[in-house]
Amino acid sequence: IVQGTRGLMLSSILLCFISILVEMVGMRCTTCMAEEPEQKDKVALAGGVIFIIAGLLALVGTSWYGHRIAQEFYNPFTPTNSR
Repeated sequence: IVQGTRGLMLSSILLCFISILVEMVGMRCTTCMAEEPEQKDKVALAGGVIFIIAGLLALVGTSWYGHRIAQEFYNPFTPTNSR
């Protein structure tokens, strides 16, 4: 589980970085793709969608690990000293 959550968090960080780069191209204050405003809006939308996916990956990884910690804490067979 730890390796899975680590992978989800790293992929979330990578997607956030990619999303920031895509969003910078889609911002209205940049001159990149200035002659095509419709395409620029689509690029900004794509960056936002990537950002949401990255956030969901981080949420899933954190929830998955937190659920494991809670299960171990409430397990009656876990010794009291290791809680």
